[in-house]
Amino acid sequence: MENHKNPIAFFFDEFHSGTFNVIFHCLGFALLGYGVGTSSIYMITVATFVMEVGHFYNTLRGRHREYSFLAIPVQWIFWLLIVWGSYAIDALLRKYL
Repeated sequence: MENHKNPIAFFFDEFHSGTFNVIFHCLGFALLGYGVGTSSIYMITVATFVMEVGHFYNTLRGRHREYSFLAIPVQWIFWLLIVWGSYAIDALLRKYL
């Protein structure tokens, strides 16, 4: 199936569709909440990968493959930078405040 949508619109709409994908995102966000609540960078990182399982499943099934191979690594890098950056800022604030 060829997709002529804007890549950003695709990312926020179709890339996050599918029951399996939604289930793994919900599980990932639960783990993320737990990781943030306990200040566990390990759990936060695991949550990131759990959420990506749904994207991999959609990609392996052939759904939106033309964008998925581009979106997955970009999303990983962006997400991990945000999470690790937030964790580092929190650690600095706890140390100096």
